[in-house]
Amino acid sequence: MGPEHLDVANRLGNLAITYCALGRAAEALPLEERALAIAEAALGPDHPRVAISLGNLALTYNALGRAAEALAVGKRALAITETALGPEHPDVPIRLGNVASSYSDLGRASEAIAAVSRAERCAADALGEHHPITRSLQHYADHLKDRYGAPN
Repeated sequence: MGPEHLDVANRLGNLAITYCALGRAAEALPLEERALAIAEAALGPDHPRVAISLGNLALTYNALGRAAEALAVGKRALAITETALGPEHPDVPIRLGNVASSYSDLGRASEAIAAVSRAERCAADALGEHHPITRSLQHYADHLKDRYGAPN
């Protein structure tokens, strides 16, 4: 298939996620960056698959304590997802959750709470109130509200 095939990008992304799960985000970063470059070259910069790579890169940046960079790529992933798939697509709440995490890491409480609250509503609408993603976002929203003293 060659080194620039999308399947290679998928495998690189999976390996990077594994590295992050093992607490080895520094090793994950070049893999995520390469996966993103392959996806952008193969599909163009505004493809939903590129948004997935960007979302994974944002998680890696957050794991490395690079929240400002995570926020920038997370917002780009969100914009691509909303434009390409629509604001009601089930991937939107995932992207919003990533953005909320970056805002929280940057100490931007009101923006974090707004993003995760929107994510929670989107997930409930797209997936249902009892879906694991919705429940996870509900717990995260409650955590942020408790952390920052906002009402539940």
